[in-house]
Amino acid sequence: MTGLVTPCINSRVDAYLVDGRTDSQDVTCAPHATPEPPKAAAKS
Repeated sequence: MTGLVTPCINSRVDAYLVDGRTDSQDVTCAPHATPEPPKAAAKS
Protein backbone atom coordinates (compact mmCIF):
# COMPACT_ATOMS: atom_id res chain seq x y z
CA MET A 1 0.00 0.00 0.00
CA THR A 2 2.85 2.37 0.75
CA GLY A 3 5.73 0.45 -0.78
CA LEU A 4 7.59 0.47 2.53
CA VAL A 5 9.04 -2.81 3.79
CA THR A 6 7.98 -3.26 7.38
CA PRO A 7 7.97 -6.99 8.22
CA CYS A 8 5.77 -6.51 11.28
CA ILE A 9 3.03 -5.01 9.12
CA ASN A 10 3.64 -6.60 5.72
CA SER A 11 3.33 -10.20 6.93
CA ARG A 12 0.07 -9.41 8.72
CA VAL A 13 -1.42 -7.58 5.74
CA ASP A 14 -0.40 -10.44 3.43
CA ALA A 15 -1.99 -13.01 5.76
CA TYR A 16 -5.22 -11.02 5.86
CA LEU A 17 -5.42 -10.33 2.12
CA VAL A 18 -4.42 -13.84 1.03
CA ASP A 19 -6.03 -16.04 3.68
CA GLY A 20 -8.38 -13.75 5.63
CA ARG A 21 -6.37 -14.45 8.82
CA THR A 22 -5.95 -11.92 11.60
CA ASP A 23 -3.87 -12.05 14.79
CA SER A 24 -5.58 -13.39 17.88
CA GLN A 25 -4.35 -10.35 19.85
CA ASP A 26 -3.72 -6.69 19.16
CA VAL A 27 -0.24 -6.04 17.81
CA THR A 28 1.81 -2.86 18.06
CA CYS A 29 4.64 -2.50 15.58
CA ALA A 30 7.58 -0.15 15.95
CA PRO A 31 7.49 2.84 13.61
CA HIS A 32 9.53 2.74 10.43
CA ALA A 33 12.38 5.16 9.87
CA THR A 34 11.35 8.58 8.65
CA PRO A 35 12.38 8.99 5.03
CA GLU A 36 14.86 11.76 4.27
CA PRO A 37 14.64 13.80 1.06
CA PRO A 38 17.58 13.50 -1.31
CA LYS A 39 20.37 15.99 -0.76
CA ALA A 40 20.58 18.84 -3.25
CA ALA A 41 23.46 18.56 -5.71
CA ALA A 42 26.35 20.89 -4.94
CA LYS A 43 26.58 23.84 -7.30
CA SER A 44 29.87 24.32 -9.09
